[in-house]
Amino acid sequence: MRTLTFVMLLPLAPGAPSPPAPPTVAPPTVAPTTMAPTTAASTTVAPPTAASTSVASPPPLVMASTLPPALVGTWDLDVARSDDPGPLLQRLGVPWLFRVLAPRVVQREIIVQPSRVRIRVSGRPRDEVLTVDGKTPSYTELVGSPLVLVSRVEGDAIVSEGTVTIDGRPLAVKSVRQATTSEMRVTNTFGSGPDALVFRRVFVRAAGSDVAPPTSRL
Repeated sequence: MRTLTFVMLLPLAPGAPSPPAPPTVAPPTVAPTTMAPTTAASTTVAPPTAASTSVASPPPLVMASTLPPALVGTWDLDVARSDDPGPLLQRLGVPWLFRVLAPRVVQREIIVQPSRVRIRVSGRPRDEVLTVDGKTPSYTELVGSPLVLVSRVEGDAIVSEGTVTIDGRPLAVKSVRQATTSEMRVTNTFGSGPDALVFRRVFVRAAGSDVAPPTSRL
């Protein structure tokens, strides 16, 4: 047999106390998160100091020696007032053909600031250029032999010195250029001591060549 159990919910009798209400649980209070405003100290970026922004200045350019103004210009050889190269070349052992042709050579020198002497000689395929800074070698030739000169400014003169080998003998060479308004004198010394040979040449300022013209590239 099956037993059925019935549960009956009976109403409360009048005047009976009400059952206690279930306790009310208040929801947890969450305090709002307050973000502190960002202070100026935290947002201000310190400007770079002078030490971090300054750039080292480049070293000043060192220019070559400035030439004496009287020497600047274009000069043509005055053959009549210059020494005859024949006897000098003979003493140096230069062959006869070179000695015969030497007096016929036409030479012009162009001197410009700040440090160039261009030597233009007839019969040569290119000009010779002297750099007047006291250190740069200039390659030229003397009666067919290679000659290396270093030129510098000394007072009111341009001084060039070097060594040339002629007939198997090394020979010291020194050239000194000095000028007035209208003429330039070049004194060439070969060797040293009492046996030195001196050869002088005179140049006149070319027509239209002013004293100390503007600086040019040569």
